[in-house]
Amino acid sequence: MASKDFSNKLKSLRLKAGYSQKDVYEHFKIPQSTFSSWEVGKSEPSGEMLIKLCEFYKCDMVKEFSSDNDITYIEWDMLEKYRALDPHGKEMVDFTLLKEWERSTAEAEKSNVVPLTLKEDTTYYVNAAHPIEDATEEDKLFDENLMDDENF
Repeated sequence: MASKDFSNKLKSLRLKAGYSQKDVYEHFKIPQSTFSSWEVGKSEPSGEMLIKLCEFYKCDMVKEFSSDNDITYIEWDMLEKYRALDPHGKEMVDFTLLKEWERSTAEAEKSNVVPLTLKEDTTYYVNAAHPIEDATEEDKLFDENLMDDENF
C-alpha cells in the first residue's frame, strides 16, 4: 500500500503535465486498474516505472519526491547550476567545496576555544576549561599569547 502523499503527488504530476489517466495507461500499455491503483494509494509503481512516468510528465523525480527537509530550493538551484558547468567549472567547484569543507571541519574541531565579547570592541578568547569570570590575569595573558602563536 502506498502512502497518501505519494499517490496524491503522482496524480498531481499527471494533472500538471496535462494528461488524463487514459492518456497515461494507454501510452504505457498497462491496465487501467493498475494505473488507477497507484493514484488512489492501493499500490505503487515499480522504481523503473516511476522513472518512466516522471520522464513522461517531464519532471525531476528526485526533486518531486524528496522531502522538503532533505534539500532546499537554494541547494536545488545550486545543483542545477553545477550540472550546467563544463568540466573545468565542475573541477573548480569541487576543489573549492573540498577546501571549504576541510576548513570548516578543522574549525569545528577547535570548539573548545570560544570567543567571548565582554565589553564593546573587546573580544577575549578563553579556553573553555576556565570561563572568563574565573580567569585570572595570567589566564587571559596566556590565552592572548596562545592566539598569537604561529603554531596554534
